[in-house]
Amino acid sequence: MKSGLWAVSLGWELAVPIGAGAVLGHYLDLRYHTGHAVTLVLLFLGVIAGYCNVVRLVRRVIARDR
Repeated sequence: MKSGLWAVSLGWELAVPIGAGAVLGHYLDLRYHTGHAVTLVLLFLGVIAGYCNVVRLVRRVIARDR
């Protein structure tokens, strides 16, 4: 059961920053008429943040299992 919850948490740790970056970027692009520039920047930052979250979570699980 714990491994299943860990896998779900892993997916959310990656998906939420990416989705939030894309949605916020799209909103800001529409508000300030900047084309797709802000969306791409925030999407890229969301991907970086998501992968950092995943790495941190995996390290925490590895340390717990030792």
